[in-house]
Amino acid sequence: MFARRLALLGGVLTAGVAVLGSRLVWLQLLQGARYTAVSQAVLELPGEWVQTVRGRILDCRGRALAADRPSFDVCVDYRLTRLYDPRYQRFQQLQAQEPASGGAVSEPAAFEVQRAKADLLLRDVAEICPAPREQLLERIDQINQRIYVLTALQVLRKHYQAREQPFPHGPGASAQTILADFEAQIPSEPERLRRLNDPAHAVLETDQGQVLLENVSEDAALMVEERLVGDWPQPHRSKPARVVRIETGQVRQYPWGRTACHLVGQMMPAAAETAGVPEGESPTIEQLQEYRPGDRRGEWGAERLFERRLRGRRGWERYDRQGRLLEAIAPELGPDVRLTIDADLHDRIEQVFEGANDQGRAYLGAAVVIEVAAGAVRAAVSAPTFDLNHYYEPQTFQVLNEVAGRNDPLKRKWNRALSVNYEPGSTVKPSLLLGALEQGAAVTDFLCQPSYLDIMPRSVCRQVGHGAVDSRRALKESCSFYFIELGARLGSERVAGSLSAAGFGRRVLSWPSEAPEEQIFRAFRETAGHLGRDAAASARDRAYMCTGLAVVDGSIVQMANSMATLARGGTWVSPCLVEEPRPVPQSHRLGTAANVAVVEEGLWAVVNEVGGTAHEVFRSLEWANHEVTAYGKTGSTTNFSVFAGYARSRDGRCVAVGLVVEDAGGGGRVAAPIAREIFRACGELGYLPAAEKP
Repeated sequence: MFARRLALLGGVLTAGVAVLGSRLVWLQLLQGARYTAVSQAVLELPGEWVQTVRGRILDCRGRALAADRPSFDVCVDYRLTRLYDPRYQRFQQLQAQEPASGGAVSEPAAFEVQRAKADLLLRDVAEICPAPREQLLERIDQINQRIYVLTALQVLRKHYQAREQPFPHGPGASAQTILADFEAQIPSEPERLRRLNDPAHAVLETDQGQVLLENVSEDAALMVEERLVGDWPQPHRSKPARVVRIETGQVRQYPWGRTACHLVGQMMPAAAETAGVPEGESPTIEQLQEYRPGDRRGEWGAERLFERRLRGRRGWERYDRQGRLLEAIAPELGPDVRLTIDADLHDRIEQVFEGANDQGRAYLGAAVVIEVAAGAVRAAVSAPTFDLNHYYEPQTFQVLNEVAGRNDPLKRKWNRALSVNYEPGSTVKPSLLLGALEQGAAVTDFLCQPSYLDIMPRSVCRQVGHGAVDSRRALKESCSFYFIELGARLGSERVAGSLSAAGFGRRVLSWPSEAPEEQIFRAFRETAGHLGRDAAASARDRAYMCTGLAVVDGSIVQMANSMATLARGGTWVSPCLVEEPRPVPQSHRLGTAANVAVVEEGLWAVVNEVGGTAHEVFRSLEWANHEVTAYGKTGSTTNFSVFAGYARSRDGRCVAVGLVVEDAGGGGRVAAPIAREIFRACGELGYLPAAEKP
């Protein structure tokens, strides 16, 4: 009897130990991740992103053209936003059907209470900020979808790990791909929802403030702090959730507004990447570099080209409940980018195009100024402009980008200085003459007589002729028939070669080695233009090429740089638009000093001698003691007026200018007066000695 009782007692004890052991296995192995997450939440606070600061874009004098400034953002907790997620509501319904499941969420009645509180909070946010409720709900939907995708990614990762299968989704995986696989791997909706709401699968974003409204006013931020910020107790959580908070963000500001807007660029919303970080884990350096919801990236210009450099990298901090730092990854601030342009010079030239000129008219067009010794672009103006700070105002954005049926007849977003092809007209003639002199094919004496040649019906050559001309007079009076004859002696191939060596028909700007070529083009759209090599076989097309018409077009920076080449004695250098990070310019010798001097004589006569096509305009531009000498070439194309030239002082300072005015009034009458004002501005800003006031 005693032995039987002892055996029975031993069996009971053994069963009890087995039950305890099974429970221990269930807790440690099957539910270990869940309870580890709960215990960590008790001892440690969730980690926090540490904001970085985007690098500035500076002009050549170190003045900020683009810079971050602090902003106030209204942020909400995911435990508020998920109350508006139909998937979370569906999970609540499933939980109500299984009351003994031990689910990790609140009872349905508590859910309704929380939803009512959330509605009141959103009403107050909409009233204080102010913002339409529809806008808030749209942003909440975006937050919920983002966290849904990230959590599904974590569920899938553990799903594949449990099956010892390779995980097929990298950081670049699309949300559609992730969600399609999620449904394929876990076909049961209740099971998907259960796993999504399991704390073991939570991601860091559930503990981070989610931006609901960006850049609210300081008054609105203070009122939100006073009226709405507070803790909201959450069932099954170790700490209450602060469902509404004000966080300091960063907003991009453009202190010069419209100045150099086509070069500086603008920001646009970045597509958030899908490599989430599990709750309780620390992010990797790669994850800290990823775009998060609300982040922006460069859309065009320097903002786009140097996106990787400017954006920096956010950091990470994690504390325990006593405020002791457990882990920290310091943020990296974005380095600055320095452009070669001078904001003051840019602004002055923009004013000239807007009406500060002899005609008192606003013109469409563009101008490029190159400081010859440095090979630096000090201005690349495209007119008209627009204010970068107001770019995203709905009506402005729609017009500039021609959306919602709106059209911008002024094409203000076009970068006319770099991206638009213009006929260079007679500004190609100095480069063609230098090429002919170098190849021993120059025409010394030529008789220009009225002709049936109809490529330039309005020209003096076509109507009355210039009579006997040499190269100097041909440049001075812009004798097109002289250069057509020059082209006939050179032949089409050598004409194209001479113009190509001077930079026509190809992209000429030099860029830092860290900038990929495709990215450069997407950021600035620098045009190569056309030289018409295929069409140059006919005499007519060769004649067009020799006069810079029809089969020849290109950028204004090409025109300006062809003059900079002559100004530095025949050395071609690729001009720079960026000072830091420093590019590596290319250069080659284009002509001898003696041949350049011949060309320069003709360019001097254009500006300084009676009968020159720009003489009447430039006679009002005087430098004391003739300490500055100006050279130039006017041009009249099919529809526009052109000027290119340079001015050199005795102390060696020198600037080259190229410009196009979208007006058919003629290079001498319309473009030359604007060029004169640009030279005068260069003198006032120290690139040349100051000219005397008229």
